[in-house]
Amino acid sequence: METSENKLNRIILKIQHQQPEIEDSAGLTDDIMQKVRNLPRTKVPKTLIWFRAVSGTAAVFLLGLFMAQPDVHEVMASKSGQALLHFTKIEIDSSCFQNKKISQRNLLESYACYLQKNAIENNRFKNIKQSSEN
Repeated sequence: METSENKLNRIILKIQHQQPEIEDSAGLTDDIMQKVRNLPRTKVPKTLIWFRAVSGTAAVFLLGLFMAQPDVHEVMASKSGQALLHFTKIEIDSSCFQNKKISQRNLLESYACYLQKNAIENNRFKNIKQSSEN
């Protein structure tokens, strides 16, 4: 008597060795495609349509507000006391920042000048280091 596991393995091997062939494979493909085309179409809920319309309108409105915003890229240092405190705390010794009156200080321009001076100093130190290595 065979065990049930051996029977199962023998049946699985028989099934694996059988190679079924389809008589009309093109007809079967056409039949499947026709059934797919005939499936009922699901309708999109009306709430989703309204949500799309409202969110699209809101996006266009916000984009318009963003584009119509005035060009304010000058931040006066006198209006931003916290930023001045930050400059004071890190002790920036920059002639760009110190030689101007408070009403003429532009925080971004002063910081850009400070960064340029740092870049110049870094390049000078890099040149000194390279010349000492050679």
